[in-house]
Amino acid sequence: MLSNKKEELMRWSDDDQKKFKSAFGTTDENARRTIFDRVNKEIEYNDSLNIDSFDKTNENIYAKIEGWKDHGKIHLGEKFWSNSKNDGSESTAGVLSHEISHIYNIGPTQDHFPDYNHGKDIYYKENSHLLANKRPDLALKHADSFEYYLEDR
Repeated sequence: MLSNKKEELMRWSDDDQKKFKSAFGTTDENARRTIFDRVNKEIEYNDSLNIDSFDKTNENIYAKIEGWKDHGKIHLGEKFWSNSKNDGSESTAGVLSHEISHIYNIGPTQDHFPDYNHGKDIYYKENSHLLANKRPDLALKHADSFEYYLEDR
């Protein structure tokens, strides 16, 4: 998934730009560079993951990361085990990429912004697309926007 997006970002065809604009609301070169760098950092980070990088939580969530400043532990919740799929929206790889994108050295992405949506979390594809249309500057920093971009084949 990450390697495919890296190829798209390097190729940068009309179709690639259309997917990017849908996720982030822009095809600006700085935005492209930001996401390209984040994809590369995630690829590198994934090479360092091992079984101790994860644990299970009984919370009714997909996942959350602890220790967002460096190498955080990823806590996998009930939704991760019961709702995640192999591909498409809310895929296991997408959920993990969402969480990893929160790490300061990689994103740092957020789930909410004080000056948008009354500071409430912004989750799911439809809400991410609305954010991209209204606030591309925030969409580039939004974890779900990044996840759905990666999952968009």
